[in-house]
Amino acid sequence: MFDQLSQSLENVFGGLRRRASLREQDIENANQEIRRALLEADVALNAVKAFFENFAPRTDLLTQELAQTINPADELLKRAQNALARLLGEGAQRPMRLASTEIELSNPPTILLAGLQGSGKTTTAVKLAFHLQKQKHNPLLVSLDFSRPAAEQQLLTLAQRAKIPTILQSENPENNEGVTGNAITNRVIAFAKHAKNIATKKNALLICDTAGRMQVDEQAMDEIASIAKILTPRETLLVADAMLGQEAANIAESFKQRLQISGIILTRLDGDARAGAALSMMSSAKKPVRFAGTGESIDALEKFDPNAIASRILGRGDLKGLVEKMQKSTPKVEKTSEKQEKKDIAYGKFNLNAHKKQIQQMRNVGGLEGLAKHLPKAMQDKINNARAKSMVNADKLKRQEVIINAMTRDERKNPKIIHASRKKRIASGASATIVEVNRLLKNHASTAKAMKTMAKWDDKALQRNATSLFR
Repeated sequence: MFDQLSQSLENVFGGLRRRASLREQDIENANQEIRRALLEADVALNAVKAFFENFAPRTDLLTQELAQTINPADELLKRAQNALARLLGEGAQRPMRLASTEIELSNPPTILLAGLQGSGKTTTAVKLAFHLQKQKHNPLLVSLDFSRPAAEQQLLTLAQRAKIPTILQSENPENNEGVTGNAITNRVIAFAKHAKNIATKKNALLICDTAGRMQVDEQAMDEIASIAKILTPRETLLVADAMLGQEAANIAESFKQRLQISGIILTRLDGDARAGAALSMMSSAKKPVRFAGTGESIDALEKFDPNAIASRILGRGDLKGLVEKMQKSTPKVEKTSEKQEKKDIAYGKFNLNAHKKQIQQMRNVGGLEGLAKHLPKAMQDKINNARAKSMVNADKLKRQEVIINAMTRDERKNPKIIHASRKKRIASGASATIVEVNRLLKNHASTAKAMKTMAKWDDKALQRNATSLFR
């Protein structure tokens, strides 16, 4: 994500770190390089201007400020992160207005999704419903796409995978042929108010998918404005493709003129995005990016954290996000509390059950590749070197889990009892070789030793010593 921009900025600040002090000309040169990097990343001009208003409005004053600091390059990097975070919406983030105290069962709040054709609205509607369902809401999906015959079926297919209830026009006894979109919308709202999925549940809400629009299609834009007037949605979210670059700013402006946009969802942020959309939309729409789509799976929707994204763009990593992602991916079968687990590890009780849990966490965050995205640049390089040498990869992680599954309960709790005959049985049960079993046991022993040391570290010690784990 943002690889091109991240590398360019890393080169700029890497050069500044080699200087003991920074002159005004050094900062001017850095500003030119940063401006070029932002423009090459397809960031809109108004967004670039907004960045420098926060980063370095006056280089002479900034030079004087930096002269008073111990490490001027690091201080400048912090300023860059703060400026990027503000450009991405730091301080403008607000929770969606879906609090249970605001919801009346007879009139469920509505979330309206809008956007261009091909921006991924239908998939995003299901992802959002799945996300909100985990937040104890009870979403109901409906397609208000009247232009595509298969739109409703596509929504239904995706919703069934996520086990999200859906309102179908085909279930309505009235014939929709020749009926206006406004009339159908009114009918859907009336149906939703009395639907069993809605009327009997707390925290109920209606998520409406709409047809993709073209900016030049005035009739289609008028239609969605009319639909929004009928729905009076609690939230109107603009779904935009992160691959669009600075064109995303124009799209945001077009929809803003017709709709009361309350937030933005960026899709395909895991792709080869050049950062233009993410850095331009907030500046243009003056509305926060609420979520980011990071993959094809139903759960690949993440809350958008401007400061974390800015940190990752600048190669500083996002350890907080990594911890949250690891906790989210932790299997729920373990009965021991996190506090007890940490205590056990500190006393050298990191058994193969805990090892298996660690493997599952690694796989759920995308293996070493997914892990590396949240780490500082220097650590990313070490991990990528390890992957290149095939020290650890997704296939090996899965293989190790299979071998552990072939062990008995006692063997997992106490690996020391695994002697030659047990190894032979385990290898046979896992369709593996004894060499693979030995390699796993050796890896477990070294990991247990490292975990025992890490369990005694506080958060600062963990960040200070983390790079040594990848040497």
